Amino acid sequence: MIYLSIGSNSGARLHNLREAAKRLVENGVAVHRTSPIYETAAFLPSEAPDDWNKPYLNAAIEVSVGDNVSPADLLRLVKNIEREMGAPHTERWAPRIIDIDIVFWNGETVSTKDLKIPHPEFARRAFVLDPMSHLCPRFTPPGGTKTILEMAHENPQHQPVVMGILNLSPDSFSGWSGLDHDMLDKWMNDGIQIIDIGAESTNPKSTPLNPKTEMNRLESVFDIVKNKKQEFFSPIFSIDTYHQETAAAALDCGFNILNDVGGLSNPGMLSIASSFDQVIVMHSLTIPANPAVVINGDAIEELEKWLEQRTHSWESAGIPLDKLIFDPGIGFGKTANQSLKIVQNLRVFEKYGLRTLLGHSRKSFMKIFSHADAAYRDAETLGLSLSVAGADILRVHEPLLHKRSMLAKAHAFNQFYRA
Repeated sequence: MIYLSIGSNSGARLHNLREAAKRLVENGVAVHRTSPIYETAAFLPSEAPDDWNKPYLNAAIEVSVGDNVSPADLLRLVKNIEREMGAPHTERWAPRIIDIDIVFWNGETVSTKDLKIPHPEFARRAFVLDPMSHLCPRFTPPGGTKTILEMAHENPQHQPVVMGILNLSPDSFSGWSGLDHDMLDKWMNDGIQIIDIGAESTNPKSTPLNPKTEMNRLESVFDIVKNKKQEFFSPIFSIDTYHQETAAAALDCGFNILNDVGGLSNPGMLSIASSFDQVIVMHSLTIPANPAVVINGDAIEELEKWLEQRTHSWESAGIPLDKLIFDPGIGFGKTANQSLKIVQNLRVFEKYGLRTLLGHSRKSFMKIFSHADAAYRDAETLGLSLSVAGADILRVHEPLLHKRSMLAKAHAFNQFYRA
């Protein structure tokens, strides 16, 4: 596969990304997958004028071309698209209507006067590595020894993507009892890249649902996802369920991600999971969480044993590890101290080559340092989100607040680490 990096920080940025992808297709390039969009600070020299400091929307695209199309041919095409969509680049760091780079070409090395693949700057650019880590996390670039995921985590500007939690359950932390259409529309319009939707709360006080009741609660959301306009870089929908009947219905309606809090422990989920674009596997001892049933011993060691045992079975079931996202299950079979230790040591798990999701939002382990009730722990959640190392996805109740804060953090950091 060929991987492109694409970005825009001038004009209608999302429209620009979509238009560029559309033009690639119109010119014979097959677009297979797109990454979530990241909003990042512009990479600038210290003397750049203030009006150049505009945030980018960055993403990665997985494409293929015909056998007779060379890297030089694709380079000419992307440069033509850049020129057609806006004025030629006259200054290196100036704002861009669209910027497209060829980063990888079938794992090969290309070196000519006009083109070098892998892209010579990719290894130091988080805005390239982070989107790429959602498409090819376990890929080791030519001449390197580390995977894309490892490189992304080691970059000081690594940024997790934000996943918004939409619970259609009266006993959830959010307190919602039905679909909030305004909230869903706002998240979609304001660039929340992944929306995780579930109808059954798994907090200790919740009541388990049967699949029929769960799907009745989800009916309106299923209709929305099934009928949504198909566009490049549209929000990605995730279904939060451990029932195979619900997972199968969600897949038919166009959900891209399966979020199984049961960690694919149900054999019936394995075959369904292989058909999703991505699968979140969570470690748990009981569903719902039972405070009386916890890991006896070192939680990090227990999670590592679990991963070592499960990764082989997942691969054997036809689920490529590139598809899998590991959720350590904060609060599920862990004491408050164990949960906090996991948050502090997420990078321990990167050796398994899986992306990591942190589901810490409003969780009860925060009682160690906060007296706030669950519904009022968003400040604590945000503080941890901005500090944690090794997370690739943050699953949170206030995604817009997180999105704004991540961009502010990127700008603050970028002022010090300018090119």
